[in-house]
Amino acid sequence: MNYYTRHLGDYAKDTKHLSLLEHGAYTVLMDWCYNSERPLPNDEALLYRICGAFAKTEQQAVMSVLEEFFESTEMGWLQGRVEKELQKAHEKSGKAKASALSRWTADALPTLNDGNADAMRTHSEGSKTRARFPITNNQEPRTSPPNPRQRGKSVKLTEAAFPADLPEGYEPPLKCWFAYKQERKESYTPSGWEALLTQQLRFPASSVAQSVEASMSNNWAGLFTDKLINPVDSKPGFGWQKKEGAAVAVIPEAPEPEWDWQALHVEKYGKTSDVRWCHLPKSQRFELRQAHEKKKGGAGDE
Repeated sequence: MNYYTRHLGDYAKDTKHLSLLEHGAYTVLMDWCYNSERPLPNDEALLYRICGAFAKTEQQAVMSVLEEFFESTEMGWLQGRVEKELQKAHEKSGKAKASALSRWTADALPTLNDGNADAMRTHSEGSKTRARFPITNNQEPRTSPPNPRQRGKSVKLTEAAFPADLPEGYEPPLKCWFAYKQERKESYTPSGWEALLTQQLRFPASSVAQSVEASMSNNWAGLFTDKLINPVDSKPGFGWQKKEGAAVAVIPEAPEPEWDWQALHVEKYGKTSDVRWCHLPKSQRFELRQAHEKKKGGAGDE
């Protein structure tokens, strides 16, 4: 496919948080998918070669874009918008081809019935100009299937699923993130959700909660926990690279208040919180502090 429509508004809305390197990596990867009409390969070295990513920062940008905007499958990395555009292009080419063939057949039938050899020769010559195939955005249609996976809507999860042995502290923020993605009409496929869990379990639960809060408050489409803290047992090309002797970025948790904030939470929201104080959104913590100060001040006046 040599041409595709670039929806500038959609692109700007979903990628305003990307760095310059990440914008470049995303564009190159999308162009490769459209041109080859195949999923991206499951080979990090080959992906770096496709993008010309040789520096560590460039390789980090490639993997960051892949994890946020592409879905990892056995066939390779798939991108939802690319699949939809390819499907529409091939449907359009198929209809154009069927229409041209039907016109050629309708013109040829009277000539064949006449049994006139000269008329048949004239028709064959004339068909060179009459039976032209319309030029589509996809230009020449591919003879082989563009994608090994059957086209159609992917199965989406309706609720967050967690393994039985999930460590404590991860479920509340990730469940909140799942609900946020559903509100954005960007639900996860089973394999995409599993990949997200695997990725986020490399980080402390408190860092995951802070990453969720930051992405939601900034209306971002993805999680960037690797930019908050060095990942545990990080693979090359993912997140910050740990170097011997380098300082590890540790973000302290919000300390628990000395007053009974859970009781105030019940009074203000009608139920106890199922997460720790440090996992509450900043706006909620601020409201609870204000309510506490107001209550404390009122008691003093009495």
